[in-house]
This record gives sequence, structure tokens and C-alpha cells, in this order.
Amino acid sequence: MSLNLQPQRRADAYALVATILQRFTRLLRQHRTTGAITDRRGAPRRPFARRCTRADIGLLAETDALHGALSGPATRALCARAWRLFGDDRFERLAARVGGPQSSERGDERGQQ
Repeated sequence: MSLNLQPQRRADAYALVATILQRFTRLLRQHRTTGAITDRRGAPRRPFARRCTRADIGLLAETDALHGALSGPATRALCARAWRLFGDDRFERLAARVGGPQSSERGDERGQQ
């Protein structure tokens, strides 16, 4: 079979096909020996740190159910309002965390007020 491409693109296409064939051959060999194809990638050595607890995630789901899927800043404003105005202590952590860093963490003047 001949590819009507420029020389560099033809070489890239052949390299891509060779890579795909190598992967397919490896997966076929794995299936023949073990009877299944498993993912070789394991869990990361250092997973991302969790900022929200399971309780926080439940509160976010509850907030989304009540107000719809809002942007991060709007959700943070709702959480802050629930904490400050209505005294719901469950929202204290989320009032500061949802939607990115607070202005005080960025180091600008607005967070110093």
C-alpha cells in the first residue's frame, strides 16, 4: 500500500501505524497468556491532595441540587452566605475553599480589608 503524502508526513504515518501495531501485539499477547487485558498503569505515587472532605462534597452536591450547577465563585458566595448570614457552621470550610484561592491567599489588597 502506498500513501500519497509528503515524505515527512508519510514517515509520521508509518511510525504511528507501527506504534499502534506494537500496542495491539502487546495486548493480544497479554490476553492470550492471562485471559484478560488489564491496565498496567497503577495509582500515582503521590496522588493529588484532597481539599474537600466527604462532608464537604455532600454539601456541594446539596447546594448544586438546590441552586443548579453554578460557577465556583457563585458557589463560594452561597457557601459564605450560608455560613455568615444564616450561621450554618457546616459551610465554614467551603466558604473559603470552593472555586479557587481567596484574594488573601493571592496576596492582593482586596483580601486585606
